Amino acid sequence: EIVKLQKSNIFWLLVLLIAVVTTIAIYLALYITFNPVGSELINWVQGRYFLPILPLYILAIVNFLGLDVKAKYSRQKIYFVGAPLILIHSALYYVIT
Repeated sequence: EIVKLQKSNIFWLLVLLIAVVTTIAIYLALYITFNPVGSELINWVQGRYFLPILPLYILAIVNFLGLDVKAKYSRQKIYFVGAPLILIHSALYYVIT
């Protein structure tokens, strides 16, 4: 069975895409600003730069997982999704650099 994308899923896919592009733009801006040409390490990357886009990641993934935000224990489920995102981002940082 082919899964059809609904308009709401396309919206959240766009939100996720914007978050990923913003993350890449942050790394690129820091690389251009603080690193010599050809550097293998991106210097001065701090977690505070990614805090404004963290809710975008969390909301998009919660929507894709189909979690009911109004249901009982919904906050715990959202934290369960958000915490691994921080770990994945940290792992990606070490893979990229």
